[in-house]
Amino acid sequence: MKKIASAPVPAPGVSAPIQESFQIVQDVFGEHPRDVLLPAGFAIDVLDQLHALFFAIEQLSDQDTIKKLVGLGKFVACDSSEHIGILYEDMRASLDAFESSNGSAA
Repeated sequence: MKKIASAPVPAPGVSAPIQESFQIVQDVFGEHPRDVLLPAGFAIDVLDQLHALFFAIEQLSDQDTIKKLVGLGKFVACDSSEHIGILYEDMRASLDAFESSNGSAA
């Protein structure tokens, strides 16, 4: 569900173009740039927990069919988590670099 964007509160020492950039992100996503990344972080945590769950089921199961299905689930959870994690870290690093080069504090 898309949130209604509210006007950003100007941070002390942050230039008008930076505030405009943050406003554009809020207009598009309805959230501050840092908040836009939160769902990716949540997805990583959930997928890591699924991977651990599948691993535990695999260790406790003695049926080959269940082990194969759980192995597939583990692979999908782990691979998805790693992929989202890489994207998340890249986006976070880009935002950090942008903020530090423009004197903005999150």
